[in-house]
Amino acid sequence: MNTSIHTNPIAEAIAPQKAECVDRAEQAYVSYVENTIIPLLVEHGYDINKAAPRPNGMRDSRCSYMTKTKFRAKVQSITESANKNEFGYRPHGAPELVRISEERYARMREQVRKDAGASFDAYVAKLTAKVGAGVVAASVVGFLWQHSILTVTMADSSVQNWRTQQIINVSCLGKVFNQWPTRRMKDKAKK
Repeated sequence: MNTSIHTNPIAEAIAPQKAECVDRAEQAYVSYVENTIIPLLVEHGYDINKAAPRPNGMRDSRCSYMTKTKFRAKVQSITESANKNEFGYRPHGAPELVRISEERYARMREQVRKDAGASFDAYVAKLTAKVGAGVVAASVVGFLWQHSILTVTMADSSVQNWRTQQIINVSCLGKVFNQWPTRRMKDKAKK
């Protein structure tokens, strides 16, 4: 029996939780921006050169260089120049004032939602492959991010329980994404 990933019992049992997972990823990203990036910009008077300085290839270690580059990219992904008519030469060390761009911020939030949706779909495909063929029924108890238990009934009438917990991570490029470590629970010994 070759069932599509989108029509198998596991996918049908888990699919109703996709919207909540996507919303949660966006909320985590908004929280990161509002609790990390914006306060840092405010602290430094919206000068991106102080809040997220460019790395120096001569003085910074490779790790420090990469960290600074990635953090500056995160800040730049949601900001724009505070003076859009400012072009040309800027003396070294001169302030580079920025402001939050609602358009860029909205675009980044939408990207986080798309990435979370893709992660969720990949999770369903991976879990379906992990459980294997022969699933005739499936149900889930709890929410994926709160130690959910997926119960599957196989064609041979055996029952398997799989525990999943959602973890939200931020990639080194600043993308928020979900992970769902899933483990099969041990069968209870019969007396």
